[in-house]
Amino acid sequence: MPKKRLILIDGNAIIHRSFHALPPLMTKKGELVNAVYGFSSTLLSVIEQFHPDYVIVSFDLAGPTFRHKEYKEYKAHREKAPDELYAQIPIVKEVVKAFNIPIYEKEGFEADDVIGTIARQAENSKEEIENIIVTGDMDALQLVNGKTKVYTMRRGLSDAVLYGEKEVFERYGFTPDQLRDFKGLRGDPSDNIPGVKGVGEKTATTLLQSYGTLEGVYDHLGELKGAVKEKLERDKAQAILSKKLATIDKQAPVSLNLADAVLSEYDREKIVHLFSELNFFSLVKRLPDSDSQAESGSANSKSTGVKDFKYQKLETSDLDEYLKELSSQKEISFSMETSNGKITSFAFSHKTGRCGYVPYSLENIGILKAFFENEKISKIGYDLKNSYKLLAKENILLARMDFDVMLAAYMLDPGKKIVLEKLILAELGEEVSFEKSKKGQLSMLGGEENEDEVILACCQKADYCLKLKESLEEKIVSLSKEQEKVSGTKNSVSSLFSKMEMPLVDVLAKMELAGIKLNAFIFQGISEKLTTRLGNLEKSIYELAGQEFNINSPSQLSD
Repeated sequence: MPKKRLILIDGNAIIHRSFHALPPLMTKKGELVNAVYGFSSTLLSVIEQFHPDYVIVSFDLAGPTFRHKEYKEYKAHREKAPDELYAQIPIVKEVVKAFNIPIYEKEGFEADDVIGTIARQAENSKEEIENIIVTGDMDALQLVNGKTKVYTMRRGLSDAVLYGEKEVFERYGFTPDQLRDFKGLRGDPSDNIPGVKGVGEKTATTLLQSYGTLEGVYDHLGELKGAVKEKLERDKAQAILSKKLATIDKQAPVSLNLADAVLSEYDREKIVHLFSELNFFSLVKRLPDSDSQAESGSANSKSTGVKDFKYQKLETSDLDEYLKELSSQKEISFSMETSNGKITSFAFSHKTGRCGYVPYSLENIGILKAFFENEKISKIGYDLKNSYKLLAKENILLARMDFDVMLAAYMLDPGKKIVLEKLILAELGEEVSFEKSKKGQLSMLGGEENEDEVILACCQKADYCLKLKESLEEKIVSLSKEQEKVSGTKNSVSSLFSKMEMPLVDVLAKMELAGIKLNAFIFQGISEKLTTRLGNLEKSIYELAGQEFNINSPSQLSD
């Protein structure tokens, strides 16, 4: 009989990781749903990757657990998570229920304990079942054995690792079951588990490699010497308590019902409606057995947010005709790919889902010059100042820079670091990555980039800039109306953007290209005055101290 697969998801762990890893995604009603998106995306990813027969989700419940009763300081130092995170948990549960996935939770127990208990029940069931625990909490690694693996995120949501017994040993140098003993010795600062004070990771690992368990270490305490022995003797009770706190309880009062956990048909209309309400349009295309993904018919037709997204790779002979089409448009979005600070290709879009791609060549740049310098065509792009500088090196003066997506996003959220992929996710609800893979086995040594991916990425950027312009412009207009109503003037983010920020793009680009002329003679004089003043200050310090020493040395300064 073929082995079946059960996915066990730690809901709270994924929610917390998603909340901190993703940008603040909002619904049309202004609700924050980044954690809901992260959880939903993770759920769809594990279904796609592991093709499970069964799925369950577990959540923590409010209130103390048996560990808090055992040790009042357990997790006491942790700051309470923001209300914006907790407000998303009911929505996550709504998503889980829409997929007909059972939820397991028990008062007084953490999700880890519930998952550990269910995993053990599955291991002992009549069916041959492989468990995969999906979590962001490394504590779950102690549950790994021949029938259970842990799929955990290292950074964010995209960098995940599947841990079996081999992978745990390679990482820690001991078996999964010894993780409890390790925390008994080392402690766990994240959960405020004390361990043995003064015993670090290296010492704890060495002790376990020699004696197997925490109990084994104390059984052979007489073989140890010096400070390690003293620390272990002093904190024995604390070490035993720490191991108990770190041990996942596999006997929580819950029972696995495999029939309820079958990944069965769900109400597609319900989940599509829910995802649409949440603005998760990219997730709709990822639903299991979804027919909304465009079939890959040709190399230049892919599903990338628009069902029939198409791009055309243009040869030099096609450019004149293509530029005639562009010249008839009022506004054009464009993007450029670069390598070592030099342009390698261009993409242009004047209609959502349609792009033209032009590889760099001296002949092509000569033909495109007239378009870029055309004052009648409004240009849209991302970081237009950089585009201006790159084109200026090709003897092209970029004209009519009317809408910089990066600047517009900054105007709406000043001080925030703007990243195009995160902006697309936040504004359009679509996950994209513009990282390019390499061809062949020499990719890690800087091999040739995959041409299809380079073309697609360049075209996607131009297409997304066009869509982002519409979304961001709408927000700027809406915010400006509120500001003008309150102030009674025309001073608003809209006027600041159009009358100051965008015109400054041209000015700042030219300044950076030309540089700033400095009077070296004046600065030399300032330098000499400062040097003399510093010398006098050092002399005064030495006189007050009664000796000369290295003023820049914290240790000598403290003496």
